[in-house]
This record gives sequence, structure tokens and C-alpha cells, in this order.
Amino acid sequence: MYAISVTGTAGSGKSLLTSKLIEWYASNNAYVIALYLDLGAVNLPYEPTIDVRDHIDIGTIVESYGLGQTSNLSCESKAVFVLDVILVSSPTNFVSIALLATSIRLRLHLPQVNVLSKIGLMKANRVLTWSSNIALLEQAISSEVQGESYLLSMQLLKGIVKGGFSMELFAVSSATSEGMINLVAALSRIFKIGEEVEDLCLK
Repeated sequence: MYAISVTGTAGSGKSLLTSKLIEWYASNNAYVIALYLDLGAVNLPYEPTIDVRDHIDIGTIVESYGLGQTSNLSCESKAVFVLDVILVSSPTNFVSIALLATSIRLRLHLPQVNVLSKIGLMKANRVLTWSSNIALLEQAISSEVQGESYLLSMQLLKGIVKGGFSMELFAVSSATSEGMINLVAALSRIFKIGEEVEDLCLK
């Protein structure tokens, strides 16, 4: 059994991407289990096999412990981090979210694939260029900000690059399934050195 943890910022398209991954693997005769771990969500574009909301009431937890509603449960697997193309359309935002993706990888200690979502809503070429050409990203940062913001952005970027963390992005549209074949191929390389996955847990 292989597992994928779909992570990312709020509203980045994690649930819709998960629904497309379920469809993709199921259509290729893989046995797919969808484990939903977000306690605060209301509507989903797919039917989870196991839904944590059926067992844990977020309202009760919030009232009992005085917590906010941003919460989930985690377990070991491979990771997919979803970046919203609209959110990372500025160079400083790109660096900020790249740092978050790196932090998630550090926290989970898992191989990670970074997905650029919602590419049907705006052109992704510039963001994809930044992910593959650090010099152009540095130029874009210098054109956007100056002073402390510039220095901070550059230091964070250098730290990510020096740490050897890959900034490779797989551009995907969950609405049209564009880019899904490249994403699934990347996941297959992680799981089975390119072979098709037969049993899968998405969470």
C-alpha cells in the first residue's frame, strides 16, 4: 500500500486535486482509499472512504479547548504540496510559499512533489520559470521590493537553494486534468521507480 498526503495553503485546491488523483488511479485499476483529515471543512468534491469528521466533532473541540478551526491529523506517507498559482504570482510570495513547502518537507521527513495548481485561471509560465531559473527569480525580486524586504527575500531564497531543496513544480489544472500525467509519473517514480501504483491511500 502506498500513501500520498496532500498538503498546501488554504484554498490552494487540495480537495479538487485529491478528487482528480482518485479518479486517475481508479481509472487505471488501482485500489484507492481516500482518508480525509481536515476537521474544519464542510463540502468536498469527492466521497472519502474514511472521514475524520464522522468521528471527531470540531465544534466540540473548539469549545472545550478554546482552539481555532485550523486543524488536522497527520500520518506518514509521501507528500504533495499544492501552490496556488494566483498566490505565488509575485516573486516575494513565491519565496514565502516555497519556504512553507520546505518547512512541510522538513516537518514530515517525506519525499515531496510540489504542484502548481489552478493553471487554467492564469498563465503559469513566469512562475514555472522562477522555479527552474533562480537568477531570473532574483531579478524579479529586485524589481518588486527594496530594502529590508529585498534582503529578507534573498536570504530566504539562498537558504532554500543552499539546503538543496528542489523547487521543481508540476503545473496541474484540476478542472481540465491538464498536467495530471506528469504529476502521476513523478509520484510513480517516488513509489515504484516508474511502475504503476496498484494500491493507494490519499489523505
